[in-house]
Amino acid sequence: MSLYYFFDSIEALVDALYQKGSDDMLAEFPDPPPEFGWRELLLLYKDSARQFYLNNPAAMIISLLPTSVEAKNTVVRDFGQSLHALFVERGLMPNSREAMRACEILNGLIDAVWSKSLIEEGTITPTYDKEAERVVLSYLASVLEA
Repeated sequence: MSLYYFFDSIEALVDALYQKGSDDMLAEFPDPPPEFGWRELLLLYKDSARQFYLNNPAAMIISLLPTSVEAKNTVVRDFGQSLHALFVERGLMPNSREAMRACEILNGLIDAVWSKSLIEEGTITPTYDKEAERVVLSYLASVLEA
């Protein structure tokens, strides 16, 4: 009964936990060395997110299997904008809406592969993580070349 005092529904609670986990993950993102190029930055970002999920299984489940498409889109957008800001700050990507959207899509791609791993294997396996790496590196390379 007290749950409904703070949240309108179970979905609202899960969305709040989803946002909290995402905020915690962003706060733990390491400060990359200045000499890192886009590939190294992207892999550092991916590896940091994977390690956060492996260390926080509840956050992994809530984040990779959210109940709300709106919450998922918000977090993918927030992570994408954060990554885009880092790339722009380092001079690795133009400060454009198209580049920011590409970073948002990138986050969705990683999540899609990791979600499949979680559903099929119960965790993010090295095989699926390698596949996520291949997908996002290929995608971002094609975006930057265009």
